[in-house]
Amino acid sequence: MGNALDRLEANGVLAQMDKNGVSIAHHLRKLDRAIDAQNRGENVRIPEKFRPPGGRGDTKELALTEVRKHLLFDLARPRRIRQGQDTLDCAAAVAQSTLARQDPGEYVRMTMELATAGSTKTRMGHKVSLDGAVGDSRVRGRTLTGDLFQPGLKRMAQKHWPDADGPAGSTSLGGRQYSSTMRYGNRGFGTTVRRLGGDVGAGEALTSYQYGQLVDSLLAGNQASVNIRTGDQRRRLPSVVREALDSGSVQVGLRTDGGQLGHAVEVLRMDATYDQGTGKGGVTVVYQDPQTGESHMPAGQFFDKVAHVTLPVGLRLRLVDKAPET
Repeated sequence: MGNALDRLEANGVLAQMDKNGVSIAHHLRKLDRAIDAQNRGENVRIPEKFRPPGGRGDTKELALTEVRKHLLFDLARPRRIRQGQDTLDCAAAVAQSTLARQDPGEYVRMTMELATAGSTKTRMGHKVSLDGAVGDSRVRGRTLTGDLFQPGLKRMAQKHWPDADGPAGSTSLGGRQYSSTMRYGNRGFGTTVRRLGGDVGAGEALTSYQYGQLVDSLLAGNQASVNIRTGDQRRRLPSVVREALDSGSVQVGLRTDGGQLGHAVEVLRMDATYDQGTGKGGVTVVYQDPQTGESHMPAGQFFDKVAHVTLPVGLRLRLVDKAPET
């Protein structure tokens, strides 16, 4: 944990501010004071859903110490953020990792408020609350901060944008009928579960429309999703994504093979490659997969799988059907 803190300080991350002008360093000092008070046995209130079974509101043992540890690791290595096993929370996990990468001040503020007050608000003012118990009931393969964020982000998006398909249709992310041997990326669930992506009533997954709205609420960057339906859109897609990467990571939804429901990932960069054997150059897309971590794929193969992309509105207009070349 000390190495992570040193790295963040050296890179100037601790000086970054949240939406209220409070620095990460200030938030961490406040958290340290709460941990010290907790260790002295003082009454440090913890939300009910953030307690062990039978625990009182002022006794969560090392809960805040754990929050601090995972918070620093998330900021230093956002690629470690995962959706966890047996979940369809890929869109919420990507939204979480996007926030940690692009707006670490807000990431710290929201984490602190979820852990100590049980709710927080995004930059756009949408309320996110703890949804389900965290900590001792942690989803396997997901950290404490993932438990704090992901269920609440998913519920918030479904509440504020209940029209799951959006105005022009949308791809559902993270779901189809899974069995113990079927999962995006060929990784099996531990148990057989029936989860249909985009089933808002059951709250199992988000659609690309809800995903795009969620990212916009977190970043307040005038973001919007666009579905890729035509060959002309797909032809323009790589150059638009490359331009969007100048401002940060890009959130996309990939089609699963043979299905309409997809998987949310976060594009990090596009690298030039060279094959000495053939003497030909190419491009590789490097992306964060919330199931498996940082991955890569040849650009042609990757962009052929993209079902939707979330972009700043100005760039989005270049991918709208029949948009003129620029």
